[in-house]
Amino acid sequence: MDKQKINSVLDKTVYCFFCLLFFFLPISNAAVESIFGFLFLFYGLKLGLADNRGVKFKEFFSNKPLLAALIFWLALGVSVLFSGKYFNKSLHTWFFGRGEDFLFFCFAYLAFSKRNVKLPLLILSVSGILVSVNGLWQAVFGKGFMRGFALMPVQNFTAMHSTFNNRNDFASFLVILSFLLLGFLLDKKTRNIFFGLGLVVALVCLSLTYSRGGWLGFLTAGVLAGMYFVPGRKKLAVLAAIFLFVCTVLVFPDLRQRFLCSFHNGGDSGRFDIWEAALRMFWKHPFVGIGTGTFMQYLGQYSNNTLQEMYAHNCYLQVLAEAGILGFLSFLWFLGEWLQRVFNYIKRKSKDYIFVGLSLGLCGFLVHAFFDTQMSSLRLSALFWVLAGLSIGYIDK
Repeated sequence: MDKQKINSVLDKTVYCFFCLLFFFLPISNAAVESIFGFLFLFYGLKLGLADNRGVKFKEFFSNKPLLAALIFWLALGVSVLFSGKYFNKSLHTWFFGRGEDFLFFCFAYLAFSKRNVKLPLLILSVSGILVSVNGLWQAVFGKGFMRGFALMPVQNFTAMHSTFNNRNDFASFLVILSFLLLGFLLDKKTRNIFFGLGLVVALVCLSLTYSRGGWLGFLTAGVLAGMYFVPGRKKLAVLAAIFLFVCTVLVFPDLRQRFLCSFHNGGDSGRFDIWEAALRMFWKHPFVGIGTGTFMQYLGQYSNNTLQEMYAHNCYLQVLAEAGILGFLSFLWFLGEWLQRVFNYIKRKSKDYIFVGLSLGLCGFLVHAFFDTQMSSLRLSALFWVLAGLSIGYIDK
C-alpha cells in the first residue's frame, strides 16, 4: 500500500474518531482522553509519512490563528519556569493539559473543511439533546439516567448539572448547544421539529442550572445574533428563543430569586475576593506570572489565607495571574484573530446558519468565561479548542 492510500485510510480513521469525540465530549472525561490518544497516534503516523515536513510546518504556522495559538502555548510554557515550588505541577499542566488543548485545535483544523463538518456537528447536537434530556430526568427524579449524578445543592435550591461535574459547566455547554440547534433549525436543508424541540429542552435546562454567567452568555450572543448576524424574518426565531428564556427565568420564583440575588450583598459568590487576589498575583509577577496551573496553590498566599484552593472564576484573570502579560496578550491575540476571521466570514456568508449558530455559541461561551472556570474543565476546554479549530478549517477550506 503506497503513502497516498495509507494517508487516505488515516484521514477516514481520524474523521471517525472525531465523530466519536463529538458524541462523548458532553459525557465522559475518560472517553475524551482516550480519543485524544488515538488522534495523537494517527497524526503522528501522518507526520511520519509526510514529505517536505519543514515546508509544511512553515505553511501551517503562517496561518495567523494557528501561529497565535502556538505563541500562546509557548508563553504558558515560559511561565512554568517561574512557578517556584510548584514547578512539577505547572510543567504537567502545560505539557499535558494546555498541550492537549493546542493539539486538539491543530488536529481539528487539519481534519475539517466545508465538505465534512455537518455530520460531527449533528452528532454533537444529538448527544447534547440526550444530555439535556438527562438533565430534565435529573430534575424530576433527583438523579440522571446517564452517570447517575444527583441534583446539586445551591443555597436554598437544587440545580441540574446532568453529566457535568458542575452546573456552570453544563450551562456553558448549553449556550453552545442552543445556538448550534438554532442554526440547524434556521437552515432550510436541516430544518426539522427535532431541532426545535431540542432547543426548547436546552433552554429549559439552561434556566434550571441557575447559572447567571450562562444566562448572560446566552443573552449576549442572542442579542448579537438578532442585531447583526441573522437577516430578515429569521430574527424572529432568535428573538422568540430569547423571549422564551427570559420569561422562564422571570416567571418561576426560584429562578427569579436567583437572578435578583445578583444585586444583593454577597451576590457575587465571593468572586470579587478571588479576582482581587488574582490581581495581586499579577502585580507581583506582571511579565510571566506565577506559573500555569498554580493559581489554586497560590491563592491562599495572596488572600491572607482567607480563601481555600479554587480557580479564579474568570478565565481571563486566571491567564493573567498564571502567565502574566506575555500569556494574556498572546491569548487575546489568538481570540482576536479567531473573532476577526469568523466575523469576516459571516459578513460574506450570513445565510450559513449552522456556522453562524456555532460561532455565536462560542461567543456566548467566551462571555460566560468572564465569570467561571471553563478553560480549567477538561471537556469544556477541549470542546472550545476543537470547535475553534473546526471553524478556522471550515473558513479556510
